[in-house]
Amino acid sequence: MNTRTATPAALACSLLLSIACGGGSGGTATPPTSGTVGGTVTGLASGASLVLRNNGGNDRVVSANGAFTFSMPMASGHAYAVTVFSQPSSPTQVCSVANGSGMMGMGSVTDVAVSCAYTVSGTVVKGPVSGAAVTAYAVSGGTMGAQVGGGTTDSMGNFSISVGDYSGPMILQASGGTYTDEARGTTMSMQAGDVMACAIPSVAAGATTTGIRITPITSMADARVRHMTGGITDGNIVAANAAMGAYFSVGDILHAMPMDPLVTGAGAGASQEARNYGMTLAAMSQYAMSIGMPGSSGIVTAMMDDASDGVMDGMMGSTGISMGGMGGMMGGVTMMQPTAGTTGLATAMTAYLGSPTNRSGVQGSDMQPLIDKLTTSTGMIQ
Repeated sequence: MNTRTATPAALACSLLLSIACGGGSGGTATPPTSGTVGGTVTGLASGASLVLRNNGGNDRVVSANGAFTFSMPMASGHAYAVTVFSQPSSPTQVCSVANGSGMMGMGSVTDVAVSCAYTVSGTVVKGPVSGAAVTAYAVSGGTMGAQVGGGTTDSMGNFSISVGDYSGPMILQASGGTYTDEARGTTMSMQAGDVMACAIPSVAAGATTTGIRITPITSMADARVRHMTGGITDGNIVAANAAMGAYFSVGDILHAMPMDPLVTGAGAGASQEARNYGMTLAAMSQYAMSIGMPGSSGIVTAMMDDASDGVMDGMMGSTGISMGGMGGMMGGVTMMQPTAGTTGLATAMTAYLGSPTNRSGVQGSDMQPLIDKLTTSTGMIQ
């Protein structure tokens, strides 16, 4: 039997080939590609688009509902994380990702689910209310119905909540959170049981509603509409919002942004509507402080009760209104004064204008028409 011994030259050639092919111990073989990452988009409005990202890159523009796939393949054992980089803006929607992260196996990922929905957005103002829970409710048969969305305000009181494809009148409620009280200049919490609200006329299916305000005045209008004949209807919502706005000389209580009197120089560029709005809210806080209420959110609830029957007279129908958190002497109950919503607010507004917490630059002469209006008011909301 013949045996051939490899020459040194042959061994060297063999070693070079092994290294070139990645077969040596120091080789760096490219990991095998497993597949791609993708899934399905639903609820995206016609003409809208969003941008998805995987692991912070490999952007994928999606302009229609249906399947999508990222262009860059991934290797087995590598992590993927799909996020929404850019939300739809025309129309505005909020899209969320489910099944968006995991580890690549031996095939493609196809079950990432991106769902898009219409939104309601705006601001909760009692001073900006941070950390408030905002809940959207449907309206059915003239009364508040099932919840259709919810979210939380940011540090400036802003919120944006998904309401799916709901259509019809809507009630927004805001509870909890903290705000800077205008009269005291200190941080306060919305007390349990003090819930601000607003009533929105019919929202069309597939429409996005922006710039909504939830304030003590919209809360008073919401209380009023619930006690009107026929209950919560489009017509009653429009009428209640308009009447409450007229009472405080604010043209659009649902969309106008109240001036913040705690901001230095805020009055300089503010419209008279914004001044009236902001100073009315400040007057409520000033009134609460003047009568010794420990938390000014309680005055909002009292004003809502007062407005519910259409007359600011310290009564809810034929029943006096108890001022929450103000137990009187020997366990008695302090009742709301008949003039709280008229001359009481006028006096409080005058006092606030001269207080050190009014940093807006707005003076008594700027607010005199509204002060006079409240002073001579019969309390009728019309």
